[in-house]
Order: sequence, then structure tokens, then C-alpha cells
Amino acid sequence: MHPERDSFDGGGALFRLVRCWSRRWAADAADDGGGNTGHVLVLEAIDAPARRGSTLITEVAAELGLDRSNASRMLSSAVSAGLVTKAIAPDDARHTELGITAAGQEVLAAARAWQERTFER
Repeated sequence: MHPERDSFDGGGALFRLVRCWSRRWAADAADDGGGNTGHVLVLEAIDAPARRGSTLITEVAAELGLDRSNASRMLSSAVSAGLVTKAIAPDDARHTELGITAAGQEVLAAARAWQERTFER
């Protein structure tokens, strides 16, 4: 018997599940010659707040579970890859709004399709 396994740790279990799926997706994407797990995580993190009507860097950082500076580095990589747009918020120049480009939407759709196929298997 393992005392640490006898009590349910939902947060830890969820974290392990996400890591497992990220690694599987990264391995499959690498085999297919494309994809970047970090970019997919950023795209998912932008899409979630966007569905609530907001796309600020601080909200994406919260979705990723990172501080603002680490999230900004990940976002910069996705912007450089042509997957994400950044623009000054029209209502507050101190904020940057994020968007997903057409190429980013394709990457996100491909990642979600992979997830669905994998769950079906």
C-alpha cells in the first residue's frame, strides 16, 4: 500500500495527464515533421480567454500557469512563427491584446483533431 496514492490528488493527477498528452502530441507532431507543443499551449491559452471576451497577456499567463515574463517569451515565439498577433488594446494603451492568425487556427485545429483521434483510439 502506498499512502501517497491512497488519497486522491486531483491537481497532481490533472498535471500528470496534461504532461502525458503534451508529450504524446509532441512525439506525434515531430514524427509528422511539424508542430510545436509550446505553440499549441499558447494557442489554447489565448483561445480560452477569447471565448470569454478577453485576450490579455496576463490572462494567457494565468491559463498557462506561468508568470507574465515567461508567458511573454512563449507568446513572442508564437508571434515569430506567425501564429499569434499582438496589438495595443484600443481602450487602454497599457494592455496588449492577442489574437490567433489563420495559420494559428490551423495549428490549433490540427492539435485538437489529433487529440480527438487519440481519444477515439
